Amino acid sequence: MSRKRKGLLGVASAALVTLTLAAGPADAATQPGWWSTEGYTAANSGFNPNESTLTAAKVPGLKLQRTIASGQQYQGAPVLDGGRVFVYDAAAVTAYDEVTGKQVWRHEQPHASDNFAGRMVVTAGKLVVAWNYWPSGSLYGTWTWQVLDAATGKLLVAPQQTEDGTFQHLLVDKGVVMVSTAPRFSPEFLAYSLSDGKLLWTSYNPHQPVSANGRVLVRGWTWNGTRVSELLDIRTGNVLFSYQNTWYDSLAASPDGKKIYVAPGHSLQALDATTGKMSLIAPYVYPEFAALTPTRLYATTTKHQVVAVDLSTKKIAWTKSYGTSLLRPIVAGGVLYVTTSDGKLYALNPVNGSSLKTPAFAKSLYPTVVTGGRLYVTDGTKMSVYGN
Repeated sequence: MSRKRKGLLGVASAALVTLTLAAGPADAATQPGWWSTEGYTAANSGFNPNESTLTAAKVPGLKLQRTIASGQQYQGAPVLDGGRVFVYDAAAVTAYDEVTGKQVWRHEQPHASDNFAGRMVVTAGKLVVAWNYWPSGSLYGTWTWQVLDAATGKLLVAPQQTEDGTFQHLLVDKGVVMVSTAPRFSPEFLAYSLSDGKLLWTSYNPHQPVSANGRVLVRGWTWNGTRVSELLDIRTGNVLFSYQNTWYDSLAASPDGKKIYVAPGHSLQALDATTGKMSLIAPYVYPEFAALTPTRLYATTTKHQVVAVDLSTKKIAWTKSYGTSLLRPIVAGGVLYVTTSDGKLYALNPVNGSSLKTPAFAKSLYPTVVTGGRLYVTDGTKMSVYGN
């Protein structure tokens, strides 16, 4: 493939949580569930502001409603839209009815016997699917992506991808599909047109799939071997701001796209996406993943902690420690959900970090999805759906 590189080679109460932003349906109590991508939206906030049904008061009464898509391999966390739950596994992408759990459609993977991990994004009635696979007889893995009609499963776009290596992140925003890859030689971020699959531009890789209203932060090595981070325009790949000798790990963007919260090493900082200026939020946090609400940022850290940072005072509100590493935190309905790397799911009061009483959840290898009054837990082989 020929390429042209552009650039340099929370929360005071449950009520407050549910009354901000407007990324999904306006009323989660009456509308179907909605969850666009692994971090909820392209901003990667991990915060569902529209969940008003499954609140802290109802968490203790959660019950297992059903188990779907059992006996699969490499099953990932779902995305939801239009009353459907979309599930990826090594054999197929399947849509289930959100209420009944019955299968609506199934799209067989073109490389079913060789597939492994995948990601999905649902946007504007389209389901974008990217996955890794290992062609028979090949010395290296490779990856590809497709666009399906979310209502029917019909194949809309099927780009031909032949590069060796694996993909890591999938980000879709402003009509652009961005795939973070790790080929045999150097990592790349490839941007394609959602409508026809044509390659638009390539650049360095992002730390996480974060878009600040069409601006993405990437990082890499320059031609002379120094670190660099760049803020790019999604549509063109043009460099808006460049930061030499530093890697900024993007965590989440504010819903208005004005700020990207980043982690250059141990500190938590905010990047003004319009001016390019950096400002310190809190030192010695060691953030790895984050859930961003209007008043707080909840970071899971490399120190196996959850740290709640007050964004107005720039002070640590509380810290909670665990015995193992943590996945992305999720905030929905006035509840903070924390998943450990060994598959345990905890529900916390986001105000003070106190534990909430919960049922014995099934093992979870992905951050939970909480929308439409239901909680989805995936262990890689089956999906457990909880509700009241």
